[in-house]
Amino acid sequence: MVFRRTVAVSALALAFLLLPIGGSAYLFVNAPLDVWFWGSLLGCSPWALIGVMMLRSNRESLVFCKRLGQFWRGGSRPAEGLRLAEIHALQILAVDHFPDDGKRWTSYELNIVRHDASRVNVLAQGHLAWTQVDARNLGRFLDVPVWDESGG
Repeated sequence: MVFRRTVAVSALALAFLLLPIGGSAYLFVNAPLDVWFWGSLLGCSPWALIGVMMLRSNRESLVFCKRLGQFWRGGSRPAEGLRLAEIHALQILAVDHFPDDGKRWTSYELNIVRHDASRVNVLAQGHLAWTQVDARNLGRFLDVPVWDESGG
């Protein structure tokens, strides 16, 4: 079973990348050189960097291979991944975020729970129903229980 990011996430990452580049080009054409330099450096570059990081993380697949009995991130199998036999359960958690601007939001994590009670994060996303569907499908595939502690 392979998890890949959605097209919507890729589109959002491209927006974070391309809009600042467009803003920098606009400043280059319409503003003095010093305004373009500082505006691009301080106003556009951080957003473009976020877009690059989102695109880079978006390429990463999550692979659960029953034939090899391993879980790993990325396209090619590493020398050592997490053995599927170590997975005791899957856990869904709600994580509340309280940014300084006061606009509280919640993300939902899907974690692997090992037999020793340690956890490995599989994914985090902002939509509870999708997280629950992913967890249910993965739990069936791995034949492990899903602990839904999201409160939803």
